[in-house]
Amino acid sequence: MPNIDAFTIKLLKEQSPYIDTKVGGHLFYYSMHTLSEMLKRSNFFIIRKEYKGISGIAQIANVKEKISGTRNVSNMYLYLKPFAKLYKKICEILRLSDCIQIIAVKK
Repeated sequence: MPNIDAFTIKLLKEQSPYIDTKVGGHLFYYSMHTLSEMLKRSNFFIIRKEYKGISGIAQIANVKEKISGTRNVSNMYLYLKPFAKLYKKICEILRLSDCIQIIAVKK
């Protein structure tokens, strides 16, 4: 699930690919705290919580597409891959990853 507290959402705001203002987009946005609370109040037992992933390459592709009309980022990805891995790890440690995952079971 998208993490509303993610660094990229805070940085890009409405330009983030996770913020969908069109019909059919997300109706609600959650942080780890708000999603955990919703599950607890709905009588779920939380087994594990994780911060996962980044969408930096996808966001670069979106910006590139708006500027040039093309979304091809294959060469750029090869250069950015080592930095993307480091960025992903830092975001996970700081709990600023683009996605959150909670594994829970109904009580």
